[in-house]
Amino acid sequence: MGMNLPRPTLPLLLSTLLAAACSSTDHKVADFGANTEIYPGLGYHTKQPGERTVFVGPVVDARRDDVLPAGLGGFPIVYDNESRWERPVPAMLDDVLHSDLQASGLFPSFAATAKVADVIVMPSLVTFATGSVELDSGARAMSDLALRVQVYGPIADGKRPLLFDQVFGDREMSDASMRTPSRVLLTGRVLRTTMQKMMRGLDGANVSRSGVLMADDGLPATAAPASAPAPVPVPNAPAPPAPPVTGGAR
Repeated sequence: MGMNLPRPTLPLLLSTLLAAACSSTDHKVADFGANTEIYPGLGYHTKQPGERTVFVGPVVDARRDDVLPAGLGGFPIVYDNESRWERPVPAMLDDVLHSDLQASGLFPSFAATAKVADVIVMPSLVTFATGSVELDSGARAMSDLALRVQVYGPIADGKRPLLFDQVFGDREMSDASMRTPSRVLLTGRVLRTTMQKMMRGLDGANVSRSGVLMADDGLPATAAPASAPAPVPVPNAPAPPAPPVTGGAR
């Protein structure tokens, strides 16, 4: 004879289903600039805070679709459509950069417009791609990110000296599986590694501190940097604006 178990009430059943749905779809709000389920923030904090005010320019989309590999190890790569993301990738990355830089303590304050004595950070997106490597049996999820960061110092002798120019990035791939893991969550891990490399690079280069050695190349106070390659816009996108020198809002 079976046991007579009490039936769950309708409110209890609904609340249980809602909780389960929320826990399984949190990361599906595909915005790594706002969703902490994907990217909770780096939590990096410098041991030696700087004293220079910084202006952080918008992330310029400098990706080139024609350089993406068609395959890996003899297997084709199927790239994702970026419509899966809630916002354009540069906009989400822009939020991450500002949030992590502000939390790091590298710079004491952030300017809405670049002044003569300010440092300018110019980020550009070199690579951002997610997809799957299609194997004979199953597939491997993939996420690839590369970010170029240029830093120009305060104006001296009519130029902004180039203090820093480096590309940071990471690529992760899942194990082969018939059902690949979330590439949205995989991107969060790739982003964390990339941001960690960037913060350590900026901190170690002393760009936020006075007395840093300056490179030979410079940004004229009234012109765009000759040393920086022109960003290549993605297809059907407008050309990015010229980088700010003595003014410009975020």
